[in-house]
Amino acid sequence: MKYLLDYKVKLNSKAEINSLNRWCLNEVSEDGLQISPNFDWIPFIFRLYFTTYSLEVFTCVRQSWETEGSLQIVKTISGEFISGWLDNNNELKDVVRFSIFGTKRPLEYFSVHISEVQKPDEEQCVLTVIPSYKREDESFREVVEKDYAGFDIHLSADKFAALVKVVEDNKVDSVSFSVKEVQGVYATWSPTIFTRDAKILTEYNDLTNTDASFEGTTAGKASEFSFTIKTTTHLLPIRYPSATDDPELPYENTIENGPNEIQTDLVTGSKDQDELLKVLKSIRVLLFFSLAILLVILVK
Repeated sequence: MKYLLDYKVKLNSKAEINSLNRWCLNEVSEDGLQISPNFDWIPFIFRLYFTTYSLEVFTCVRQSWETEGSLQIVKTISGEFISGWLDNNNELKDVVRFSIFGTKRPLEYFSVHISEVQKPDEEQCVLTVIPSYKREDESFREVVEKDYAGFDIHLSADKFAALVKVVEDNKVDSVSFSVKEVQGVYATWSPTIFTRDAKILTEYNDLTNTDASFEGTTAGKASEFSFTIKTTTHLLPIRYPSATDDPELPYENTIENGPNEIQTDLVTGSKDQDELLKVLKSIRVLLFFSLAILLVILVK
């Protein structure tokens, strides 16, 4: 079996880096030249985040001779997780570009398999990473297997049963998963607890210049892991009251174009008053002439 690795991995025990580590790992060519001069890889001990939108529950009925040949129902949960966590706008944050030491091929996703264990002290999370390799299938044809990276999570019976129920009830909106201090994960030094790039060292890598000062590890256990499921209950929508729903609102706010209509009414009233004044003036003039004629007649 030939693993498709382009570079070797060299232990550099004389590295001058701003961290507690006095050693680092470098990717080197066949001639011993460092591939990326500014990339000195040291163990990454902080938290990594992953997200998925779907989980699958697989149910297997099998016969076990350990239980005198009786049938057993075994369930497992699987999903494909990508790097990052979702904010309130469903945008991925803290995305890390993962790859295996000796390659520049990005790991597009991580498989996650969750199963049940009988004892609570057996709960654990283990990272398994296998570089791409060539093999022959049943027809003696050459087949290239892709890079593989996956987490195997083992939960106690009660926790696993609760998780299965949520998934089978189809109540899952999104699932987040995080791990801390995973064996075999390396990053370049940074003053923060976040990295944008990470390399994973596997047991299949060709590690050179090893000595007693090397305290690194290949892909393995996580010291902590967290699995979070988000479910949303859709309640009745809230309808905000419109202006016409409140009888106590001002008149101009409840009638469309109210101010214009009111102004029109005021103009109409002003015209009627002018006409009335004209009529009164005409009557006054007639009375004046009538009184004048009456006086003339009386004098005669």
